[in-house]
Amino acid sequence: MDEQRYLQFGLSYELSNQFNVNHEIENNLLVFPGNTPNTSYYQVTYTGRYTIPSELNFDIAVDAAKDLMFLGSLRTVFWSNQKENYKDQLEISFSTLYEFSEIVNASLGFYSNDFKIKNSSFKELESEFNAFFITAGLKLNISMISIDLACADSHLFSGEFRKQTIIKLAAGVQL
Repeated sequence: MDEQRYLQFGLSYELSNQFNVNHEIENNLLVFPGNTPNTSYYQVTYTGRYTIPSELNFDIAVDAAKDLMFLGSLRTVFWSNQKENYKDQLEISFSTLYEFSEIVNASLGFYSNDFKIKNSSFKELESEFNAFFITAGLKLNISMISIDLACADSHLFSGEFRKQTIIKLAAGVQL
């Protein structure tokens, strides 16, 4: 690549993390039949212990031309170390970033994850949990302020349980 173009690589590993959460549940278990609502309520406190699995991330950025950049990411989530019935999850994303001017940037890409279960009795549900998002974004740079709008939609290619649209609006100030 010439002096003005570049190629960047990134590699990161996030360790598994455990945390506890106290849940308070109000329940109306004792209900007496009849005309008067004599209901006894009680509060239950439950402490849940949760684990976020380890992750390995590999990223690449290619500044292909003056106004064109390609971004890619490969991520493995190590579920099999944490959950008995899950296989490790692979996530892939790719984006193209185009700079129309110093003020306007746009991006278009995709994000995909691969959900796998070890237990064969739930195999038919695997494809319902997979997600494939089409992503698009627009960024405006006005003086010191940047406004970023991004949208990811999975309705076209995802399993039934993962159909969703995510919209992000952000503002930043560069000092």
